[in-house]
Amino acid sequence: MALVDHDLPAATEYVLMEIISMTKKWDSRDYLMITGVSVETNSLRVHFANGDIEQIDCTRLVPPRVDRVRWAESYVADDRLHVTVPAEPREVQISWSVIRGLTDPQFASHMAEHASAQARYVGVRLRELRKKRGLTQAQVAESASIEPANLSRIENGHFDVSTSTLWKVLGAMGYVPGDLAPEEVQASANMELAKS
Repeated sequence: MALVDHDLPAATEYVLMEIISMTKKWDSRDYLMITGVSVETNSLRVHFANGDIEQIDCTRLVPPRVDRVRWAESYVADDRLHVTVPAEPREVQISWSVIRGLTDPQFASHMAEHASAQARYVGVRLRELRKKRGLTQAQVAESASIEPANLSRIENGHFDVSTSTLWKVLGAMGYVPGDLAPEEVQASANMELAKS
């Protein structure tokens, strides 16, 4: 369908609306900025700059090995990205992303998709590094003391790898964690180091 002059404003408006609809609400600073916090009957009420008020059961937010949590003394941290809760042995910092992840199913889904993309990236990068060294999956798996099938799953992004396993795989190939960065990032960092 050809556009004529009188259709241009409508078409432009449509394109703009499409672009706006692609922008996710969590891309807005107001979605993540915390403006207030209060406690009501074992529920933490968190106010965000975009006007949202999220209410969460306090028991869902307590990290392990933290006692005597003083919810009534909760306050917004100076960075406005965390709620600080006094506790023993240390205060608890609850990030905006934890609060949103527990209260906004769309954001939780976005974070899950992001985690999957990261797993795929790590897997692809490990495969590149392994092939660069001329190693087989069996050789790396044996040296890292993991099952070859698990290494295959990691390389294909189908396996959530623990930090210790990731370090073992990298070590088995003679690499360090910084080698997971794309080579152009490494080259840029090396150039910056050479300047200093």
